[in-house]
Amino acid sequence: MIKNVVFDIGNVLAQFRYKEYIKEIGIAPEMCDRVAKATAEGPYWPLMDKGVLTAEQTMLNCIALDPGAEPEIRLFFKDMHGLVVEYPDSCEWIQELKNRGMKVYLLSNYSKENFEMAEKEGLFKFLQLDEGRVISYTVRMLKPDAAIYNLLLEKYGLDPKECVFLDDSQRNVEAAEKLGMRGILVDDREWARAELDVLLDSQGVH
Repeated sequence: MIKNVVFDIGNVLAQFRYKEYIKEIGIAPEMCDRVAKATAEGPYWPLMDKGVLTAEQTMLNCIALDPGAEPEIRLFFKDMHGLVVEYPDSCEWIQELKNRGMKVYLLSNYSKENFEMAEKEGLFKFLQLDEGRVISYTVRMLKPDAAIYNLLLEKYGLDPKECVFLDDSQRNVEAAEKLGMRGILVDDREWARAELDVLLDSQGVH
């Protein structure tokens, strides 16, 4: 029986909108793809999420990938407000689950600087609603490594058979399922929310 809902953050509870952000900060259209490929789509972004590189180190590595885009890459890293924005219905979704008796946890790949900014400035109101969390930079692990899932389960004494995990990455969902959790791929949030409701309804959770 499902008792715990485990959420990823990016593109599940908050939109990782780096392409929109790049345009909003005034980067010229012809440079947008280059900046995206060097930063959020590049090889160093996951290392920042893992806590192995600081934002400053990540920026310098991204510049080394495309030196001709240095001013634009520096602009990308200058602020990063608006890079990830909470979905308007995330708190409502979590509260609805808690009202049904679910406990809610977070398991997310996220960098130190960006997560601490979100905490400090109250950018993610849903952070007030979870029972616990494991964020990648704090443990120097990344999904889909089984170790980070096991850390969450052990830290909070969770039975994987009593957990459902929602993530926007198929690899991450499959990793959770291999450990015995139920998985829901979030490539359409409305569908995923409905799918979770069907799962909980099927076991009489109202």
